[in-house]
Amino acid sequence: MNRNTNLNVMDEMYYSDLWIKLCKRSKDIILTKDEIEKYNAEGIKKGYIYDIFNEPNEIAKDYVVTMINCVSKIPEGDRYKNGSKVNKEYYDKLIDNMNLKEIKDKISIEYGLVVKRGSIRTFPTSDRVFKGEKEYDLDRFMESAIYAAEPCIIYAFSKDEKWCFCKTYNYSGWIKKENIALGSKKEIEEYCKCKDFIVVTGKKINLVYNPFIEALRNLDIDMGVKLPIETNLSKEELIYDMYSEGNYVVKYPLRESNGELKFTNILIPYNEDVHRGYLKCNRSNILKQIFKFQGERYGWGGEFNGRDCSSLIIDTFRSFGIHFPRNSGDQLKKSIGKTLLVHKEMTYHERMKILDSLKPGSLIFLNGHVAMFIGNYKNSHYIIHDVIGVFINKKDYEKKNKGQKEQVNKEKIYLGIKGVTVSELKEIYTSSGESYIEEIIGIKDIFN
Repeated sequence: MNRNTNLNVMDEMYYSDLWIKLCKRSKDIILTKDEIEKYNAEGIKKGYIYDIFNEPNEIAKDYVVTMINCVSKIPEGDRYKNGSKVNKEYYDKLIDNMNLKEIKDKISIEYGLVVKRGSIRTFPTSDRVFKGEKEYDLDRFMESAIYAAEPCIIYAFSKDEKWCFCKTYNYSGWIKKENIALGSKKEIEEYCKCKDFIVVTGKKINLVYNPFIEALRNLDIDMGVKLPIETNLSKEELIYDMYSEGNYVVKYPLRESNGELKFTNILIPYNEDVHRGYLKCNRSNILKQIFKFQGERYGWGGEFNGRDCSSLIIDTFRSFGIHFPRNSGDQLKKSIGKTLLVHKEMTYHERMKILDSLKPGSLIFLNGHVAMFIGNYKNSHYIIHDVIGVFINKKDYEKKNKGQKEQVNKEKIYLGIKGVTVSELKEIYTSSGESYIEEIIGIKDIFN
């Protein structure tokens, strides 16, 4: 059955089962644990992934100021806050709050561990700022999300003492101070490099309710978060006055009132969507993981507790312990795997031949966008992606929907998807009117 406006996408195509069934040898291991560790090490060596535990203890002021200024850039075009255009005075206040003048000539770096999901921001502010006065869902000060139990280096603090400028394994920016607990490098590194752990394999899980600690109530933990298992406890021992039998007992970071790190034990039921150790890296598991996000609302930079196109890819592969750069351009040019650049001069036929050779799990890149190839169905190529919207042919749409009207652009109909969806490649177009196939700039197979 197909009652969707998304052309040639049947209801069963929104589930991983169909694509796994169509995928040959879907359970073959395509990357071993050792190969994944080698890939991650290569990423660190090439500089698109950071080993934050390998930073010098002291950093020069010039290095930090340059790093901050690379992120905290005043945009060239107009920006709007609450429907009103922001002015120079507004930006001057943001720059003043960055507190660059107070950074010492030599900085002793500090380490932190994230205690709950938060945002990495362009400037030390929660203000939502947009390109258009009526926009609401593309906050241009939103850089990325950061998840619970992620380590970071702290380089500087804002003037209002509410923000800190941090570096994570794949991004840098301003993070709310309340989301980070300060600890020693040693204890945080040992926590993050533990050998016995669970990884969240669901889109997210919700912690067991804790009546004693407010910070642990109604707390969502996202896919890919790794939590060390506490093995030195008996099954009869109570955790916050709750029997631990049938649960994983894991260590979780808390921020004390003075901002320092404290670990506590929490319970994760065995039947939650978690896995002891990373998942086996095969195409079946990759498809299962990415389809758990199907239907989730698009969130630029991770806003709305969601994802954008590139973080959809990142979070899918975190379940396997694979580290990706943050942005789609770097994912194409710098991340692991074999890259095939698709030149503008390539004909449609040449592009189709490349698509015919792809296996599920391969990544397809357009300018500013990335999607995952999920398979062929009746000689058509399908992708899953997190997308704001696509264009389709007006004639096909009106034929299918009996004259229903939508926004028209050069005989195309705009579908404001704003979420994770499945699309048939040949049926969708970009805002410039070009087909997705003609706009492909690269293919990435991380398994070669």
